[in-house]
Order: sequence, then structure tokens, then C-alpha cells
Amino acid sequence: MSQVGLSPVPLWPKDGNTTPYLNHYVFLELNTGNLVVSFPSSIDPLASTVGTKTFRVNLPNKVTPHVDITSEPLPDGRYRYSYQIVNGPAPSDPITNWELEVASFTSTEFLGPAGWRWKAITDIPGTENEYSSAKDHHTTWTVPPGTPGIATAAAGFTVVSPARPGFIPAHFQGGQVNSENTGPLPAAVKEQLEPLLGIEYASVHLWVLGPKFPPNAPRVAIAGELHFEISHLVRLQLASAKSPFVAEALQTLKVYMQSMPVQQDYVPTNLKVTSPPISPIERQIALALSQSLGIKTLGQ
Repeated sequence: MSQVGLSPVPLWPKDGNTTPYLNHYVFLELNTGNLVVSFPSSIDPLASTVGTKTFRVNLPNKVTPHVDITSEPLPDGRYRYSYQIVNGPAPSDPITNWELEVASFTSTEFLGPAGWRWKAITDIPGTENEYSSAKDHHTTWTVPPGTPGIATAAAGFTVVSPARPGFIPAHFQGGQVNSENTGPLPAAVKEQLEPLLGIEYASVHLWVLGPKFPPNAPRVAIAGELHFEISHLVRLQLASAKSPFVAEALQTLKVYMQSMPVQQDYVPTNLKVTSPPISPIERQIALALSQSLGIKTLGQ
């Protein structure tokens, strides 16, 4: 899988001329993936000279993650999500930090391999056990400073949750943000720069299978969301529109939504995707169809 997402800031011009970008002070340097900050002394009350200050901010996004995921139902009604992360084969920094945006922390457990630390972070205190599709619940795995991260591959990252499988954002970093500038910045520059230094931007982003849907969510709503998610994976070129499995999965979800009363949580057991899932992302889609909706796929 490759990094997905668009830059929220302008691209850094090759000639360094930022005149066309009025009131823009942060830019993306396309060939390095880093940020370039450039602003005139006229907006800096602490400037001692007249001119333009330009410096670079190196982002910890020089990693190449690929994720193999399995999910399985447990006897207590929860699901176990297991993640194996491969870094490469392109030259990259070791992965030292990664995050999942999960739906809720209710009845949820996390594990990681030896040498890794993990914790759950809630942006809005008091909502830990609420289900939310907003970016509110973050599960992070990190290595202590000075400890090697994932240079090639690592397994043992686990989430156990009552939430049914769907596709959620994951973010991967190697190292820390490193700025050439150490001094204070004008307020207008800080306002543009600081939101870009968090893991949601300064990382490599993937969409992966994970705990998303509440156990009591209406199945027709889950079907609609999965149809949207698979279509989104196709738009991002993470899944192929030419794949017989993907095409049949999308059509089967349409049939599911048309045959399901909105207020009735009934699983039509006759629905099945007969084309085999081939790629890793297709196997993740197959797990979501089966475990969230009861739609069988070949081999299940």
C-alpha cells in the first residue's frame, strides 16, 4: 500500500518565489516530503533585519509501511485484530511510532511486541467508551527514544474490541519532527505550521481493517459504509476496480442494502461473493463482509 492523501498546503516553487501565494507561509517540498517555511520580516515583530526567513522542517514520514491484517471473532463476542507491519523494500527509516484511529475504547485491549509501548488517547475527555467516527480515539504504539524501530518487519500488534471490522486510518512515522529553526515564530506562521506537525499529517497514511462498527449498529448502515469504504479504496488505487472480487463485493453490498429493512437487523444468509479475494486488501475486505455482515466469500 502507498501513502494516501493530498497536501493541505501549496507546493514549494522551484524558484523559491512565493509572491503568488499571498498569506501562505508553509509549503510542501515535493521531492523530499518535507515542509518549507518562508515568511517576510514584516510579519515578525522580533525580526532584527529586513528580508525573508526560509527554513525546512524535516518530517518523520520516510517510511514504507505495508500491513498484513487478520481479524477473528472471539467466544466473548469481541474481535481480535492482529497486525504485522513490513517496512520497505524501498530505503526508509525504521518505523518508531504508529497509530490507529479506532471507534471506541469500550471493553478494548491492546498489545504490542517486546520493546514497544502502547496507550489509548482520547481527544475529548469522557468519551472513551462512546462510539465515534470522528478523529477522537487514537491507539498509539511507540518505541522508547534510542530504541530501534521496525527496520524490516514486526508482528505482535493486537487490538481486541467489540467493534466489528471496517476500514480505519493508520499513521506511521520514523523518528521525530526536526526543524532547522529553533527560535520563536510569528503567530500567523505558527497557526499554519503547528497543525502539520501532528501524526495525522506528518506521517505515512494507510486505510486498514480495524475496529469500527458498534456491535448494535444497523447492518444496513454497515453495508452502506462498507460500500463507501471499498469505493474509496478503489479511488485511492489501493484496490482495483478491475478485480472480479471487488466488483462482485460492491454489487453484493448493493443487493444487501436493497433487501434489508432499515429497522430490522436480519442477516440474509444466502448472499455470497463467489470470486476469490487475491490481494491483501481484498482479503481484508472479505473479513469485513463476513464478520460485520455475514456475507460469505470463497474459502470461508
